[in-house]
Amino acid sequence: MVERNNEMLMKFKQVGMFKSILIILVIICALVGVGYGVYKNMTYKSTPEYSLKLIYDVIQNGDEETLKKLIDIDTLANRRYEKKLALYRQLINEGKEKEILFPYKNRKVNLAELEHLLANDRFNNDIHTIFTGGDVDSLMKGESPNARFVEHILMLREVDRFKLISLETYKMSSEQISVVIVGLDTKDNNLKSLSLEMKQLSDGMWKIVWYDFASFGFPDLERDYN
Repeated sequence: MVERNNEMLMKFKQVGMFKSILIILVIICALVGVGYGVYKNMTYKSTPEYSLKLIYDVIQNGDEETLKKLIDIDTLANRRYEKKLALYRQLINEGKEKEILFPYKNRKVNLAELEHLLANDRFNNDIHTIFTGGDVDSLMKGESPNARFVEHILMLREVDRFKLISLETYKMSSEQISVVIVGLDTKDNNLKSLSLEMKQLSDGMWKIVWYDFASFGFPDLERDYN
């Protein structure tokens, strides 16, 4: 009788140990699964695709503050006029142009600096006007240097207008890439492209530092995607 009780006790212990091992394995698998999910999520958030999707979402939602964090307005403004400014500096250095100072916000700057500063102001003001429901038509009139930029932002704000077809990235340096995006414009059923450059930030996110104002559209690629 005693031996039988001992055998039953041993079996209970074995079953209990098996259950404990099983529970530990389940917990380990759960932790591994959660860890993989977190890792996958963090990895995705450090991709250009994630940053571009976020930029598209904030344009759709009118989130001006976040958009300005993900687009380097200062670099965009500078590169927009860099050839013109470089020529102006060259002419001054060669003595072919006299450096003239212009007033700008309680200080004086030369023409090269002024062009950059005014371009920076225009980009910021145009975004603010668009996102706050201001007079957008006035931004498109005449020879506005930012008319195309405004037009592109307005197009991207239209809900469900574009469907992503492809996104290709090309490495320029360890921190900078060029991107070519092709999407279907459901409004006219044509393909549109957008070429831009992005730079990775310290937190892993990517910021737009340049885009080709003239690349938004492939009129020769009309096709039916319905």
